[in-house]
Amino acid sequence: MKKAVSIILKGRNEGETVVKVMSIAGSDSFSGAGIQADLKTFRLFGVYGFTVITSVTSQNTRAVKDIFNIPPDIVASQIEAILEDSRVSGVKIGMIGDELSTDVIGEKIENHGLINIVLDPVIFSHSGTIFLQKKHLSKVKKELIPLSDIVTPNISEAEILTGRKISDLKGAKDAALAICEMGADSVLIKGGHANYGKIDLLLTGGDFHEFDNEDVATLPVHGTGCILSSAIVCGIASGENTFDSCRNAIDFVHDSIKNALKIGSDQRIAPI
Repeated sequence: MKKAVSIILKGRNEGETVVKVMSIAGSDSFSGAGIQADLKTFRLFGVYGFTVITSVTSQNTRAVKDIFNIPPDIVASQIEAILEDSRVSGVKIGMIGDELSTDVIGEKIENHGLINIVLDPVIFSHSGTIFLQKKHLSKVKKELIPLSDIVTPNISEAEILTGRKISDLKGAKDAALAICEMGADSVLIKGGHANYGKIDLLLTGGDFHEFDNEDVATLPVHGTGCILSSAIVCGIASGENTFDSCRNAIDFVHDSIKNALKIGSDQRIAPI
């Protein structure tokens, strides 16, 4: 955690600006992913985090046991409660849960003019549990991707979003272009499980950038996608450009993987 540890929030003088971001995501009972991982990441980056819980999951490092989606009106109420009392400099969207919540989230982002939107399109868990149904995908593509400053799918999620098979780096670039054509400003396709070299591919400002993951341990770690998108929103909400935010977030996740803890009996948990 090289960068994050050096900027951890230790207290501020009255009147000093605090960067505030909002996480709209699901709750993970094992605290390795979702809202819990987001808050821990925000803390390490010295950012204050608000939370809007879309789903409550019962899960551990082995599997997702149960899911309860929060009613859309309660999702809306959480967002309004935050925004009527404070401003936010960025929003991370993770697991959405209910199809109607997509409408609510999109409306609130537009109505309040929210900026620095990071969309992590969580479609399924590491154990294969479906979080985002196919009928829901069209709404995400139509209503949330066009509002996003950056979308951060993994290979499988990029394939589902675009309907394209990704078997090499060119395929990843084509998928990134397709997602930008849906309206996203930038796309980061996570390549930790790619068969073409474990490269995270960023498309921003019309240019491609490649981040190498080859030196990272391959032991499975729970919640790295959530941590990555949370770290990115901390960066862009703090004034960094998209490239630097992604580079710093990827370094942060690399450290998390290398130092992951054996909390449960299956996947490891990032030490944040």
